[in-house]
Amino acid sequence: MIYRYSNKILLVKKLLDDKQCDNYIQMAEAIGFEEATITTSQGYVMNKNVRNNDRVIFDDPEFAQGLFKIIKPYVEDPYKHLSCVGLNERFRFYRYYPGQKFDWHYDGSYKRENGERSRWTLLFYLNNDYRGGRTQFLDDDIAGEKGDALLFVHRQVHCGETVQSGVKYILRTDVMYESPGNKSNH
Repeated sequence: MIYRYSNKILLVKKLLDDKQCDNYIQMAEAIGFEEATITTSQGYVMNKNVRNNDRVIFDDPEFAQGLFKIIKPYVEDPYKHLSCVGLNERFRFYRYYPGQKFDWHYDGSYKRENGERSRWTLLFYLNNDYRGGRTQFLDDDIAGEKGDALLFVHRQVHCGETVQSGVKYILRTDVMYESPGNKSNH
């Protein structure tokens, strides 16, 4: 089932099964979380007033290809003229304990050397056993459930609401598109 909140926000229900979600949480915990920074014009900065959750960052092109097969039917071109070429191989697991949040912000894009650029954020909700922690947009509050995928265009102002109880886990990456002047053959 798909819920369209606007032409720039899409929630796909139960795209991952429970076992996949549990395995991803175990994988993240095995890698090990660190305090998350924010990106500013001065580079990466620790600012716990804006963001105080934990994060794992890892690169895995094969993992990206596998997840792309699952999400591809739901991905759209927000600009109606670029072809989707896959997922960013850089993944982030987010972990939020009670009291943790990610304040209002927008996601920037990632540009590859060949000109391909990310245009959508992709979040997978990996568990249900927490309270609070909704993904909030200016006009929508989304309480994703275990296995759900949330897609939204970069530059959509949003926040990760403070978790009240339990621990929230998210897997994040980006959807990549061809360069406007470089039509690829994907």
